[in-house]
Amino acid sequence: LVEQAKSRTLADLMGSQSGGRPQRGGQADGARRRVEERREELSWYARQIDLEELKGAGRSLTRLAALRQRARVCEDDVTRRLREWRRSESGGASGDGSQPVAWSRLRDAMPTDTTLVEYFEVRQYLHALVIDRRGITVVPIGPTSAIRERSQFLHFQLSRFARGRAYTRRETTELAAVTEGHLRVLHGALVAPLERHVRGQSLVIVPHGFLHRLPFHALSGRRGALIDQFDVSYAPSATIWYLCRTAPDARGRGALV
Repeated sequence: LVEQAKSRTLADLMGSQSGGRPQRGGQADGARRRVEERREELSWYARQIDLEELKGAGRSLTRLAALRQRARVCEDDVTRRLREWRRSESGGASGDGSQPVAWSRLRDAMPTDTTLVEYFEVRQYLHALVIDRRGITVVPIGPTSAIRERSQFLHFQLSRFARGRAYTRRETTELAAVTEGHLRVLHGALVAPLERHVRGQSLVIVPHGFLHRLPFHALSGRRGALIDQFDVSYAPSATIWYLCRTAPDARGRGALV
């Protein structure tokens, strides 16, 4: 259910790669342009939401709610148009990327040293699904509003670096101390409750909503930052991680670098 609720856009895109490049010309080109236009519009809404949230106490909750609603409508439209485009290209066939991955397939694809943590919000309360080869553990995290507020504090602190080198040199001690404080609090809220369920060296984070903007690798607990404890990577959903994990190796000519 969590996977079904997440956006299918990226899974649809990845699933379409197995069928080769879409045909160009006529209706296909028109459909592609409309999808790209709506994606650009969605990016604009995301940027406006970020800018409004960074205003802190001066932000307009009414404007934020309106922007989020328009973004949701736009995202739904992108998903619908992308699926229609893919169906027209494939003659109505549905690719593997259009459905969430089955638990058994996800389990079989997971290395023994990997834990996947997938966050999700249910009725304004955040949960984490801790997934490894042995099973799925659901860990209640806490009210979303408190974690969102702390995340906004962190982003406001990071935004101060945009004031230039002269300011950051002068305020280095304060900036570092306050930023590290926010990172510790967020670690305590988002990571500490599930630490005992995490096994192995590789940690895959699947954020949710505003958590996509959070640097989980920098969250710091009693044993230091996550990046010093695990090989941290990110995925937009467990299905996307599975598609990346099971995709055939790219075969190119020569070295990239």
